[in-house]
Amino acid sequence: AEEVTEVVMGDGTTFQCGSIAWAKIVGCPWWPCRVRTFVKTENPEGGATYTANVSWFATKTFSMVDCTDMRPFLEDFHLRYTRKQRKSGYRSAVRNALAVAKLMT
Repeated sequence: AEEVTEVVMGDGTTFQCGSIAWAKIVGCPWWPCRVRTFVKTENPEGGATYTANVSWFATKTFSMVDCTDMRPFLEDFHLRYTRKQRKSGYRSAVRNALAVAKLMT
C-alpha cells in the first residue's frame, strides 16, 4: 500500500487531499467529510483500490472509507442532502462543510 495525493474515479470524479465530500459508512447517512489522506492498494489480479482517511464534519472522529463510497460535496449536494435527517450534528455538519467548500471554489 502507498499514500497518494489524488484519486480519479471511474466516472472522472477527482478527489484530492483536502477535498470536501459526502461519504457513506454502514449504519449512517451520507455525511460531509474532509479527505486527509489516500491509500492505494494494488490488487493481485491487477488494478488498485483506493481508501480515504476522512475527518467527519461536526464530530471529532476519523474513518477509513472506500473511495467508491464517496461523492463530491457541492456537485452532489442535491442528491445527498436530506432535509429530514435528524441525526445529531447533521445540520451543523452540512452547514460547516458548505462554508468550507464554497471558500475552496
